[in-house]
Amino acid sequence: YNPLWFRSREDQPPLILLPCIAAGDLIEQVSLENLMLDLRQKQLRGEIQSDVLIHLNEDADLETWLPSIRWLPNMGGLEEFIQVVNKYPWAEFTLPSEYSASHPPKAEVLVRQDLADGGFDGNYSWAEKCASLRAWTLLEQSRLASYRASALARRAGLNLDAALWNGKVPEAQRSGMDSSFFQRLIGLTTTHFGMSTPIINEERQDKAYAILGRAREIAENAEKQAARALRQPTAATLYDFELYPTPTSRGAAHAQGHVPVSLPVVLPAGVKAICADASTTLSAGRRLRASLVDADPLPDGRTSARVRFIADLGAADSLRVKIQPSAASPAPFLKHLKNNWMEAAFSEANGLESLIFDGEVIGQPGFLDPFVTYDKQTFRAAGYEFVPLAGETWDGLQRVRLKTTIPMQTPEGEFASEMVYTFTLFDDLPHLFVDVEARYACTPKRQVIHNMTQKLRRLMDLRWVETAPCQLTPALGAPAEKPLRVWKRNYMGITSFYDLNYGQFNPKNRSLDSFNHQVTAGWVAVSNGKMGLLVGENAATLASMAFCPMRLREKDGQQTFALNPFGSYYGKQFDYSHLGGNGNGAVIMQAFSGALAPNGPSFNGETLRFSLLLAPYAGDEPPQELQDFAAAHFYAPGVIVHAAPPEMDAVTIAEIERFIVAEQRRAALAAAAPLQPPSAFLANPSAGAVDLVWDAPREGPVTGYEIQWRAATDAAWQAARIEPLTRWHKNGLTDGQPMQFKIRSLRGEACSDWSPGQPCAPGAVTDSSVTGMLGRIPPWTLAKVIVGSLWSLLRAKFQG
Repeated sequence: YNPLWFRSREDQPPLILLPCIAAGDLIEQVSLENLMLDLRQKQLRGEIQSDVLIHLNEDADLETWLPSIRWLPNMGGLEEFIQVVNKYPWAEFTLPSEYSASHPPKAEVLVRQDLADGGFDGNYSWAEKCASLRAWTLLEQSRLASYRASALARRAGLNLDAALWNGKVPEAQRSGMDSSFFQRLIGLTTTHFGMSTPIINEERQDKAYAILGRAREIAENAEKQAARALRQPTAATLYDFELYPTPTSRGAAHAQGHVPVSLPVVLPAGVKAICADASTTLSAGRRLRASLVDADPLPDGRTSARVRFIADLGAADSLRVKIQPSAASPAPFLKHLKNNWMEAAFSEANGLESLIFDGEVIGQPGFLDPFVTYDKQTFRAAGYEFVPLAGETWDGLQRVRLKTTIPMQTPEGEFASEMVYTFTLFDDLPHLFVDVEARYACTPKRQVIHNMTQKLRRLMDLRWVETAPCQLTPALGAPAEKPLRVWKRNYMGITSFYDLNYGQFNPKNRSLDSFNHQVTAGWVAVSNGKMGLLVGENAATLASMAFCPMRLREKDGQQTFALNPFGSYYGKQFDYSHLGGNGNGAVIMQAFSGALAPNGPSFNGETLRFSLLLAPYAGDEPPQELQDFAAAHFYAPGVIVHAAPPEMDAVTIAEIERFIVAEQRRAALAAAAPLQPPSAFLANPSAGAVDLVWDAPREGPVTGYEIQWRAATDAAWQAARIEPLTRWHKNGLTDGQPMQFKIRSLRGEACSDWSPGQPCAPGAVTDSSVTGMLGRIPPWTLAKVIVGSLWSLLRAKFQG
């Protein structure tokens, strides 16, 4: 109840931290008046020999500022608080600035965790929703393209600062609002990520995608402009790529060394393999050990694939790689990967049977343990299947692909999620790479969330709880007295750590169902002091500012842990009984809060693809060389395309990627798969308007939608055809007039069946009240609150 000095590392300058409490804390202490009396008694007994500050912090638009049940403490709103403070001569109102100016910090705290105000006191609510993963990936890719464009612009003598950083306005009025940087800044507002779980309001989500998509588009156009200025077209080669390092931040020097590269290509009909030559300004051409992987035939005989190799970006500023057709040498079928450092064995029973690094066991059966928790049951993988890697040719690497299904029994039948894992081990790197495709089951969505704090306006299946597409449980335990340590790197380039010593403060926190106290600018690691495991993300596929929630277990004084990249755990919140309190606040906040619900429903029916780096290491902190490698894996080298098939007209990798997606879409449209109507169709009322939302059909592409609507009293329908969106706003309607809406999918001239119609009456959205949500509170807790409140009133009467 006084200011503190706050540090996140010993060598960082301190900040003044002004502690605050919220409504749940007041309930823990029964009421504001009861808390004031407790603190006053401690002052009179000499236990506190200073002033104290009760800093109550809540959103200004929270309904609890208004009175509802006046006789019940904490329910009288701001009026109650004013009366209570004015009641006592030893209490007065103040401003945080005034109090901190006259009351210097009382002590210093060192908090190594990256805390946040979401669930589990971390990044759970902000970072782990499926929509947050997609939004952050757009943001990360806009930053990645900006850094690449800046690096190329310096080489080309171009000034692209207006597009990338400063905005296209006169110098005297420069604000940068139309630059990629400023669009990224707008996209970073909390509104677009939000504490709301399992999703944010659909309109906010749509705006987040639009703003961050615009930021990426501006940056990629700038990258393309700079690449065209440097392009040197060549003939007599299938592809001619120039690789250059991507800086890890604006103006930073790039990390040099060997980095993994994965380049998209489309091979002409008849070409089944490739060879590659590499050269730099410092060395002549030499044969590059390159592999052709992920071959996917296109209908016209061509093949989309990826070329993977290790690029040496050490002494030279760039590496020129020329790719030509070659004789095919089919890849062998493997169940075991091994090089000089690592050994990985696979099986149908456990997927990854064992993982060994320099003779140390990192993974045992159960190391790879994907699951989905639905309702009250956790469903795990039903065995694994080896998938042949058809059409691949290897030179310098080995690969294994596994597939598994996770069947779920639900009240509406069985639904299954499908996971595909592709493990790649290079001959010359002590790291394992995993490409993951998580195709989640699609269960019927019939529920909405509309309460005092959330008006989310999309249909969901709220029985989804947890998703773990690639849970990793390393064999790296530690004694609780010398706990496991988490290493992390933030976006200021600072590497730091924190210990999993929560149980030393409260034994009830020895085991934690979920914690995400690590901002992850590319990687996170966990070590027991002797060995550690670093897990890295790749911004080109999927990224998050906190991509890897964790779970802690302690048994007989021994700690074990699990990592859940791009998934979301759930369970019990942290226990704070060591601070006193009656426990009622925690129960009520769990019932009322819009930020503490499971994130699982946001993954229903979604497909995620991401790439991981698994890098075991010896010791405590990851070696600097490994940290640099993880940074290069996060921000892979940029590429100038000097030569490619002419129909692509590509100068960057992003253009080749989009060309491949367009070709695959064209093939899918030509395949004439059955056309399904949209699902989860919902009509939401607004003032003088209706907002329609839906999910696109899961199977087969669409070219647009047809929407029809009419007043309930009309016989004739009005119609509109729109692009392939997932929301539509119809304005100019009369409030209170019942309307009917329906929608169907389009693919060219083909139409699906109509979705079930949705009635809706336009009008302003109504709020839910506090009293209307009291039914969420368990009866025993509600009884304790009422008894405590009555006791508080009696105490105030006799002590006041």
